[in-house]
Amino acid sequence: MSTPVTSSAPFRSDTIEPLTGSNFPRWKSQVELCLGCNEFDYALREEKPVTPVAGVTGYAELKKEYDVKMEKWNKSNHIALLIMKATISPDISEALPKKDTAKDFLTEMEEQFKGSDKVYAHELFAKLLQKYTIDGNVRQHILRVVNAFTKLKSLECSLSEALLVIIILESLPEEFEQFKVNYNSLKEKWPLSEMTARIIQEEERIMRQKKDHVFHVGSNKRKHDGQGFPKP
Repeated sequence: MSTPVTSSAPFRSDTIEPLTGSNFPRWKSQVELCLGCNEFDYALREEKPVTPVAGVTGYAELKKEYDVKMEKWNKSNHIALLIMKATISPDISEALPKKDTAKDFLTEMEEQFKGSDKVYAHELFAKLLQKYTIDGNVRQHILRVVNAFTKLKSLECSLSEALLVIIILESLPEEFEQFKVNYNSLKEKWPLSEMTARIIQEEERIMRQKKDHVFHVGSNKRKHDGQGFPKP
């Protein structure tokens, strides 16, 4: 008995953000991930199997192979259509295309909502240009920026890794100013992986420095009595 998609499967269909129109790229990505993780994306990757012609050489073997593929394709197509239709907002569901295959349905949906790419690109640019405040999670911040950068490239926005490095550096607060000056004075350019590692190290240094400062301030205060005079 197969595992229900909405229970203990690797990726639950109820985590997919409902399609409202402007979020089509994000919805499509989540649907494809859900179907792929649950091994129900076969009908999206493969065309419907063609029935072998009776009487051809090796017909029995071809028919056996066809039956296996057809069973797999039908199941995948059925589940894919169910998941896609179940994750569409009721406000727009009635205006959607009537298609028999999941692949045709998704293609038609993409045609209808292709303009939403522009809205999605604006959202991604906003995430790309977000500023960072030191909180010990600079790695997560960099991953968010890189994720937005990668998705923008998939929308055919012309961006380079050199630009990504500049964007990441510019997103860092003033505490990183000396780090940026040092980097800009170098002749060589660091790859993104090395840049990330060095930024993480720099944040750790900055946070240790802040803790040391707080400790020393607290120690100095404890050296005075309640009247404000230094203790002997």
